[in-house]
Amino acid sequence: MSHSLGLGIPSIVLAMSSLVMAQSGPQEAALATSAERMVLVSGQLDVAYGGQEPAMLSPGMYAYGPARLAHSASCRSADPCVLFIAFEGPVDAIPTAGSNL
Repeated sequence: MSHSLGLGIPSIVLAMSSLVMAQSGPQEAALATSAERMVLVSGQLDVAYGGQEPAMLSPGMYAYGPARLAHSASCRSADPCVLFIAFEGPVDAIPTAGSNL
């Protein structure tokens, strides 16, 4: 459900989550039905979205993940990668084609 901010602009209802990932190779590609707004809290995280060059996130960096776009990630640091994620809709992760990006 969406509510108006009084200016005719709907507010966004968010679900929030955190993810902790140990050092790893690329995870299996997945997509979410909701857009994802992410901030890396600790670690060094490589994120790859279908059709784009991988991006390396450092602590404090913000990233936007479009809805329904396959992506994978790997934690490249010895310290765990802690990622704060805000979703615009229900939280899900749908595996895609059984491959890494």
